[in-house]
Amino acid sequence: MDLAVISGFLLLINLVYAPKDVGWLNQNPSPWIFLPLLMGGRYGFVPGVCAAGVTILVYLYGIDQRADLFFQTVLREHGYHFAIVLLIGGLAGEVRRMFRRKEKLLFAENEHAKERLKKLDTDLFLLREAKSELERMLATRDAELSTLDSEIRRLFDTEGDEIYQDILLLLNRQARVADAAIYAVNRNKKELNRKSLIGNPESLPEHLLLKKEEMLALAVSKGTTVTVPEFWESGDSDEHKYLIAVPMLDYSGEPIALVVVTGMPFIALTRKSVHLIALICRWSARVVEITHQLGNTSRFIGGIETQRIFTAEFFRQNLLLALQSWKKHSLPSTIVLFTIPHGPKSQQSVLESLVIPGIRSGDFPADLGMPIPHLAVLLPLSGERGTGIFSDRILSACRRTSEAGASIEARVISIEEFDSVDEIWHEMTRHAD
Repeated sequence: MDLAVISGFLLLINLVYAPKDVGWLNQNPSPWIFLPLLMGGRYGFVPGVCAAGVTILVYLYGIDQRADLFFQTVLREHGYHFAIVLLIGGLAGEVRRMFRRKEKLLFAENEHAKERLKKLDTDLFLLREAKSELERMLATRDAELSTLDSEIRRLFDTEGDEIYQDILLLLNRQARVADAAIYAVNRNKKELNRKSLIGNPESLPEHLLLKKEEMLALAVSKGTTVTVPEFWESGDSDEHKYLIAVPMLDYSGEPIALVVVTGMPFIALTRKSVHLIALICRWSARVVEITHQLGNTSRFIGGIETQRIFTAEFFRQNLLLALQSWKKHSLPSTIVLFTIPHGPKSQQSVLESLVIPGIRSGDFPADLGMPIPHLAVLLPLSGERGTGIFSDRILSACRRTSEAGASIEARVISIEEFDSVDEIWHEMTRHAD
């Protein structure tokens, strides 16, 4: 088709500008030489030679039309011209083949690079999934690389309302929560005010009325985690905006905030991830309660705000949460009980002044009301390995600091050995006499 079109185009121009010189024999070089050049350069050797043959036929027709030219004379004196036309068509095809060979090589290399890149993307995706899964496994296991313990402790270093944003980022890292917000619950439990946000804000406005949000109202009223399947099973509502609603409860069971999740990867939305989100929210609520000084949960030591002792009731509620974390998630927690076994109660302040400076952020020291000088320290989400290092470090510091520190003893109690808080409490207080 291209050969016919180009030939017809050249013939038309030829007849318009030189009707008595078909083939432009009087031109040197003849414009007809473009026919083998174009065809050979576009399609290769054989089409180039074929186009050269058409050009030669046009030349011969032009010779036949002129009375002053004879075939014998032209072939004898200008036969090389026909050979050159064939050579030009063939050379144009070979040049095209040479560039085509490079093009094919580049195309093959490009396809290979694409396949390689696709495989690398797949490998990178699998590595990211494996890394995320490993982090989630370590977060809920008693391992030296466990991250949830350190993540919760890090929240204690956050100032002001920035803690809400850090909680959402923690949920993003540990449970792959993509779109979520934390709302403060007002006292009458009728309105929610947004404190922080990650992801898409379209379905998470700054203010919400609980009477218009059935799923959120259910989570606040019952004080439990509510998910989409559970909510659909409880009624005929067609609400689809929220995936998970988790109340953040204080130690008395009252909601202080509500975590609302509207987006996360489908593969990450499992029963295990929902339980992990609820666990993080419960421990984070304790951090918010302490850092924002909500309620009468502690007393300060020497007027220093970073050193405090919690009430026995607050300690008991945290102990219950630690026991539940062990039973549901196999997350161990331990208690270190520091005592002066035969000392008078008047030495309580001495013991506190020696032990408290060595306690880390995130530990819960408490006075349990025992008749001897004592201090019970709950180490949440920490196993026996870290607990042994903790108690040895504090005892060494006490003995170096004061002579009274030599009489301080430490006893480690692992909560996984017990079935209830009452059993743990009895174990802590049975040597008080």
